[in-house]
Amino acid sequence: MQRRLDDATVINLWVVFERFVIEHVAASCSTQANRPERFADLLREKTSHEIERWRVDELLDLYKGWVDPSRIGTAKQVKAYRDWVAHRNPRKPPSAVIVPDPAFHALVGIMRTVEVHEPGGSLSGS
Repeated sequence: MQRRLDDATVINLWVVFERFVIEHVAASCSTQANRPERFADLLREKTSHEIERWRVDELLDLYKGWVDPSRIGTAKQVKAYRDWVAHRNPRKPPSAVIVPDPAFHALVGIMRTVEVHEPGGSLSGS
């Protein structure tokens, strides 16, 4: 039962983190200065429709050079474990077992790094 609770927690941690990444990238695309207004509007519209279909691994790669690449690698391991839990293939074990506490600290660490470097940014409640 504990393993199931841990797995559900990792899934939920990932959902919150993935939504943060998608919203941050979408907002970054829509706040480009020195662009013609029509271009900015079209970019914002296209991004908001298409970003949900982008691979999250590719979105995470955008943060390399901003966030320590090893932290991005850890986030990708959490994602791989989340995928394994969600689609469980009993013939293929997970590449790593992820537990909630380290996953939480890894994902929140990335979020904090990103938020701290945004104008006026800081995580709510931090």
